[in-house]
Amino acid sequence: MMRWMLKPVLIVGFGPLCVSLTGKLAENGAYIYLWNPFGGDFSFSAPNVHVVEKDVSSVSGRESFLKRPTSIFIALPGSVLGDLNLLEEVLGKVLGAASDRKTRFVVAFHFNGGSLDLQAVREAFEFCRNSDCKYGFNLVFREVYGPGVKEGFVYNVLRKFKENSMELQLNVDPAEVRDFMYIEDAVAALLKSCEKVDSWRLQAVSGYEAKLIHVVRGLTALLGLEGICSIRFSRRKPRKVGVELGGEIEAADWFKPKVKLLNGLKWTIDWFEAEYGPILVCPNNNHLYLALS
Repeated sequence: MMRWMLKPVLIVGFGPLCVSLTGKLAENGAYIYLWNPFGGDFSFSAPNVHVVEKDVSSVSGRESFLKRPTSIFIALPGSVLGDLNLLEEVLGKVLGAASDRKTRFVVAFHFNGGSLDLQAVREAFEFCRNSDCKYGFNLVFREVYGPGVKEGFVYNVLRKFKENSMELQLNVDPAEVRDFMYIEDAVAALLKSCEKVDSWRLQAVSGYEAKLIHVVRGLTALLGLEGICSIRFSRRKPRKVGVELGGEIEAADWFKPKVKLLNGLKWTIDWFEAEYGPILVCPNNNHLYLALS
């Protein structure tokens, strides 16, 4: 296991994976440069976290936040692949600045609720592999969920339950199978990958596969809504999601998740209710109607 105390680390990106990774490394005492050149609000307050506020166009490649780190993580939602020009400009600045030394690179994408754009993933990987840096990981996650993850299937179902716990309608195919990775396991995979770097590799990191109907039933049972909530799925044909994890992408068989799906769902519910208040079994006094009907 790598020791991170006082190690200079650059984290580039935004989104739940980036936030959780920053928190974990800050907790472990790393000195972190945090850079989000993709827009949107993302900052992190900790004594050992230095937030870099620079547009990619104003970065020369000679800055200390690019030159000092011995480990570099780029953690992003898959949506950024829609603008490959910006992504490659950022990758070019980071990879170019570190090409004269041995630096561990990890580039990770997660695809919460979205299609896996395999072609764009491969283009980003080839860009990295063709750089002057000799080794690094490009990792792909499907659904990342858990405390602090305010996107994706699990979060959206909980949000709907919060709005109305008596009736749930989802525009998905209940038989669709997705891979679910608890956020702490995803961060653990990123950190462990630094120990495995010896060449450029594109790999899929898998958690636990489950049909969406089974995830919904698990959440319903944990919330005590079985037999109370009416659940409807408005889509009965699988959507086209491209090549799924583990298909044409090499599997990261060096990592096994620790958090079982049911435990992860329970801990996610605990966080959600602490953050937004309890999900009531009968909101808006519906229990009075049920008692009188």
